[in-house]
Amino acid sequence: YLLFEKFLQEDDKLYSDAQRHLAYQELGKVQHILEHLIKIAPDYTYAYVQLGFVYLWENKLSESKEMFDLVIH
Repeated sequence: YLLFEKFLQEDDKLYSDAQRHLAYQELGKVQHILEHLIKIAPDYTYAYVQLGFVYLWENKLSESKEMFDLVIH
């Protein structure tokens, strides 16, 4: 697994980190990582989708809708 990560780009590494924290339901860490990822890689669509779900799970409905709207428009 670590060998595989050597070949990932920075944005993929961040997304992978977010997924690991999500597995442990560390939503605050996931949110922070995904928000940073969107800043450095604004075309990384999966980050918007995942952040939309994080916001939804945190009952931040307007923020969630904003993320999903960005993906479909």
